[in-house]
Amino acid sequence: MPKPSLDKLPQARRRRIIRACWVLFARHGYAGTSMKMIASRLRVADGHLYYYFTGKDDLVVWVIDQSADIWMEFITDHLPLNDNIPLFDLYRRTLAASVRFIAAYRHLYGMYFQFINEPHFPHTAYLAKKTKWLDGLYRNALENEIRMGRLCPMIPKEIVAMSLEVFRTRIEEFVYKPEIDPIGIAAFNEREFNRFADQIMGILQRGLAPASLDL
Repeated sequence: MPKPSLDKLPQARRRRIIRACWVLFARHGYAGTSMKMIASRLRVADGHLYYYFTGKDDLVVWVIDQSADIWMEFITDHLPLNDNIPLFDLYRRTLAASVRFIAAYRHLYGMYFQFINEPHFPHTAYLAKKTKWLDGLYRNALENEIRMGRLCPMIPKEIVAMSLEVFRTRIEEFVYKPEIDPIGIAAFNEREFNRFADQIMGILQRGLAPASLDL
């Protein structure tokens, strides 16, 4: 946990620390970023950050907390408040919100991308825990779809939720790193992305529909 002295730090200076961490962790990952590098970017003395944090791990956990809150607020602001929204409408809107989020917070997503792909990142489990809240939205929508008879009941909902999450994450990675994008999603305008999302939704809906039992 950060030291009590952080409570006295003005919000503007906290945001500066967070943004500096986003940039450096996005560029160099956890292992390649030191407290000295962060202090240098902030143009403060090397020991300045230790007044607020016990070390890099303490700082990273705090930045993850702050970043997860920003991500959650952004995504939920772009989703309807209706708890009964159909699964694939929810998923389509989540895809669009994720793409907008990367455009608005590129370095934040870059930090996340580095952390989840870093073999020895020590806070993988904590990061996963902070980003699991979206699963609850999918789970409620999945259960509604099953009750309405619009999903194949033989496919476990946990597998469906995992598949949707993996697919969304892959699209986010393509948008963030166009060089690994085989279909050019990063260059799509809003109309093109909507058409692409409609195609994806059609594939998913047909594949997960009750009629798929006959295959």
